[in-house]
Amino acid sequence: MTLTHDLDRIVCAGNTFVVFAQVQNGRVQRAWSTGRMMRSLEMILESAEGPDGLPTFIPRACCLCNDAHIAAAVRACEDLFGVEPPRPARLIRSLVQAVRFLQEHLLHVYQYSLSDWACAQRALRADAAKAAAMDSGGRAPAYFQEAQVRLGDMQRRHAGGRSSSLADSESYAGPDELHLLLHAHSFESLRVRKFLNAALESLGGSDSSHPAFQVGGVSDRLGLDSHTLRYVQSLLAQCRDFITGALLPDLEHTARSYPEWAVRGPSENFLSWGGFLGRDGRDALFPRGVFSLAPEGGRVRGQAADTAGVVEEEHLDWSAEDAAIYRLRLESRGVAFSWGGGVLDWFVSPRHHAQACEVGPLARILGARAVNEKLVATELDACLVRIGQPLTAMNSTLGRVLARGVEAAALAEASLRWLDELASELASGRADLRSPLPAPPDGEGVGLVEIPRGALSHTITVESGRITNHTHLIPSLWNFAPGGPEDRSPLESALERTPVEGESPLNLLRTIHAFSPCNACVVVWEDVDKGTVSKTWAQ
Repeated sequence: MTLTHDLDRIVCAGNTFVVFAQVQNGRVQRAWSTGRMMRSLEMILESAEGPDGLPTFIPRACCLCNDAHIAAAVRACEDLFGVEPPRPARLIRSLVQAVRFLQEHLLHVYQYSLSDWACAQRALRADAAKAAAMDSGGRAPAYFQEAQVRLGDMQRRHAGGRSSSLADSESYAGPDELHLLLHAHSFESLRVRKFLNAALESLGGSDSSHPAFQVGGVSDRLGLDSHTLRYVQSLLAQCRDFITGALLPDLEHTARSYPEWAVRGPSENFLSWGGFLGRDGRDALFPRGVFSLAPEGGRVRGQAADTAGVVEEEHLDWSAEDAAIYRLRLESRGVAFSWGGGVLDWFVSPRHHAQACEVGPLARILGARAVNEKLVATELDACLVRIGQPLTAMNSTLGRVLARGVEAAALAEASLRWLDELASELASGRADLRSPLPAPPDGEGVGLVEIPRGALSHTITVESGRITNHTHLIPSLWNFAPGGPEDRSPLESALERTPVEGESPLNLLRTIHAFSPCNACVVVWEDVDKGTVSKTWAQ
């Protein structure tokens, strides 16, 4: 990932997000987020034939969220059929989805966005004994010395990599030992993710036939006996210990070192479709709704969320300047974009009752806080006490980062409870895993799920026993889609007023990565004072 001023032509291969920021007096004055993508999961091209005379298919979506799309499509079918999976099936689904969440949070913090907050050069000059003293898990200095050796080897093999190309070591805050702590735990997180992979495989979550997501429930061939459940429990217990003893403390150390980011990058409205089984089996661990943080007193306010209120706008009464930038007509600024083949659509702008809404971990955490869901609220409140910040600090780039740790800790604990309940249900010998299905009706079904990146929905229409329409709305469109003259998208609002230091895009990337784009993202910024235009990639 390199910084370049060579902007004659930017070639975008397939689905690509583009963020354009205008910088003046050292801060972002205005930001625009746009892009193009394939939105059809799978379709037969009308009147098209391949060389063998058979219908031609275009590829279906292939991304980190494949199983989430399966889950949403299955839920849409269940909505259409009017069936509810039995409770044991919902426990299994909650477990599979929770493991996926934990995988994604570890990957995002320790691999995708580590260099936003941690500098390898500073980690290499840290004192291993002091790093050990900071470590909540009680690891010895030798653990951190070994991490420095591994990190030094990586730096020599990949000289000029991302961490050195975006900013020098003085752009990072906190003691050198914080940077070593984060890098050392990033190596260990790879081992922990192996535990999660093993747990997922045992639960059937790695099977390409997706046995945990069958219409009406789960497959009866999962083979979840008591031995398997005890094995999964031991794996998840180790993962929980890492999350509570490394991931969440690491994010809290980061928060204390970067307090200025607790007021940067605010949003306004937060949407969650809700999900996961709550303590009593009825309420969700994360409720459905649209939430906002009241500036006075730090209350979270909530209102109902419904799919009937969701509208996907093609454009939002753009000014001439907005229209030019959203359609990337930037040749006057020396920037020209081109896309490689494929049927790609410009981003639409989803709105919930005319409101732009942020989705993702922060939306779910705020929703749980709004209804005072005990497990999540306890984790959140304790975290805020430890970092010395009020609840209002969560409405920020730093809050999005912390929300991953809080959510991971809550889900790790909830997963062990779900395992206990599932074991009890299965031991009774009366556990149904699938509800019977009626004949396929005509009509429309909507499947709503929360995935690590946020709210996902699928809508399936059936006529005369055939699917005539299948659409979906992904989390990144909620966060990254173009805004209107008065209501910028969540990312655009969050970027405005962000300080930009010299030619480094580091501060821009911190906020963009906190929203977790699901595809490659080109970041272009124009320094009005200097008359320069620069580019980097946020992936």
